[in-house]
Amino acid sequence: MNFFEKKKSLRGSVVLLSSLLLGSMTTSCVDSSFDFDKDFDWTINTGYLAFPIGNTDTIRLEDIIELDEGDDLQIVPDANGNGAGEYHVIKNGKIDRATASVQSVTVEGSTTHIDPIIAVSDQSVISPGGVVTTQVNQKGDVKADATDVDDALKEIGWLTAATPTTVTLSVKLEGNLTFSTIKGDLKVKFPSFLEFSDPSINAQNEMTVSCSELSSHSTYTRTLHLTGYRFGNQAGQGLKVENHAIHLNEQVVVTGQTEVQLPQGAHIGAGDELRIVPTVQLADMTISEAAGVVQPNIDATTTSVDINNLPDFLNDDETSLVISNPVIEFSAVNPLNAPVEITGQLEGQKTDGTLISGSVVGIGEGSTDPIVLQPGNNIIALSRLGQGGQAGAQNIKVSNINNLIAKIPDRVEVTMQPSVTTSQYYSISLGHDYEVSGTYSLDIPLSFEEGLNIVYADSADDLNSDLKDLDFEEAAVEFDAVNTIPLELEVKAENVTPLDINKQPLSDIKVEVEGGIAASADGKTSTRQTLLIKMTEQVKGAMSRLDAIRFRVTAVPGQAIGITLRSDQWMQLENIKVKVPKGINIDLN
Repeated sequence: MNFFEKKKSLRGSVVLLSSLLLGSMTTSCVDSSFDFDKDFDWTINTGYLAFPIGNTDTIRLEDIIELDEGDDLQIVPDANGNGAGEYHVIKNGKIDRATASVQSVTVEGSTTHIDPIIAVSDQSVISPGGVVTTQVNQKGDVKADATDVDDALKEIGWLTAATPTTVTLSVKLEGNLTFSTIKGDLKVKFPSFLEFSDPSINAQNEMTVSCSELSSHSTYTRTLHLTGYRFGNQAGQGLKVENHAIHLNEQVVVTGQTEVQLPQGAHIGAGDELRIVPTVQLADMTISEAAGVVQPNIDATTTSVDINNLPDFLNDDETSLVISNPVIEFSAVNPLNAPVEITGQLEGQKTDGTLISGSVVGIGEGSTDPIVLQPGNNIIALSRLGQGGQAGAQNIKVSNINNLIAKIPDRVEVTMQPSVTTSQYYSISLGHDYEVSGTYSLDIPLSFEEGLNIVYADSADDLNSDLKDLDFEEAAVEFDAVNTIPLELEVKAENVTPLDINKQPLSDIKVEVEGGIAASADGKTSTRQTLLIKMTEQVKGAMSRLDAIRFRVTAVPGQAIGITLRSDQWMQLENIKVKVPKGINIDLN
């Protein structure tokens, strides 16, 4: 005899209790051949009644809590593959994407006119062989500027050109001096911040110009390939960005010696001169990549997680859950070459968006240990105990995470603020959107701690049609509850309310409850406890006006701390007895 009905609730317990108290009492003691709807001219008094009902079938949790496909409460099968498993509230979905980007920048070039090198003047000394030798050491400033530099660039280690650009060295001979030949070498040392990809430039950014290649009739020109700028290789060595701008200014130095051979018998007249005029032209450079201390702004994201299709006993306003170790996992891909730190909060909301008081839980620096996404794939597990994440997960202890689900929310709002705070160098493409993307997995095993209070309310209705012609003062049902479910079920007298046909409380009926249903300590070993529910009318005829009984069943963990509800946990009611001490008067008129 199984009085349990399949429903996503604890309705089975309520239906069973009400059926035992009233249903069996109104059917089992009266011969089924009587038709109460016909008029008989006599009244029957049954006298004292006390009879056994027997036992219920084994009632498993999977019979009480029926799940449908798509429900957020699911059974996680065990390793044995026998179909049984633990009850978990599970929800999966995508995290709203967060975008980081750094604007592209163009470094404007410049033309540097180096002071002319005076190879021969009317002050020069001529050797006996007619040669004028001059030591060269001239300098000029190479400048480059960039404005509207993205605020994310705090310090620049190096910049890479989108396409190679150029540095052009031009050398001209000027003056009115007649000469035969010019020899010697000029060493041109370019600023150290220039990055060349040219075999004629050595590691010290130097190149050599042979003076014999210079001519009075044409300009000597060398176009050198430039790939970028470099200022330092590690934090503190680079170029600071100030007021969204960088200004480069470093000298180009020309050193060496020139040897000018004059024609035989020639002399240097007043005003005669031979000048070497170098010019360095630095082209504009569009930057595709920057490296250094880069801290881009990343917009905060808010992800809504709807929780629905849960059993009624988890949704009651007075239900307060204390879960042993709820786990929320985030799988995130960090596309940057730098760690991204996450701060934020989780809050529980009702369907209309109203905040559930006390449900806000902070995460990240200031609330928990830092949550850091390393470059590439990451798994972050937030849990009450700081454990329980999958292999390879970064477990973060959020000691108050149960506040989020103490009252099961209709929606969880997850707000995250990613940020890059590292002061170490890394490279980033400019003008490119980096998307921090990922998924979430919420896993709440129904494993309870002290403080749990599950309240389920239901009623047994439409009783008056069978009771209006019955006259009895007192009735009771007694049974032994054998239980392996790790919850202690309690029906307090004040939580059993008799109602009339208008659904108003019948204060003339007194309810007494003795005992309860004891929790299994481990979810496997059964307990046994006797429960007695007794109703006594205080005013004659009150029981005949009874139409419904409203129950409030309370569940607490008892001594079963940290034991997860399983679909194969069961209970059975044995030795069921219905007692009507003063009998029943049946009015068949």
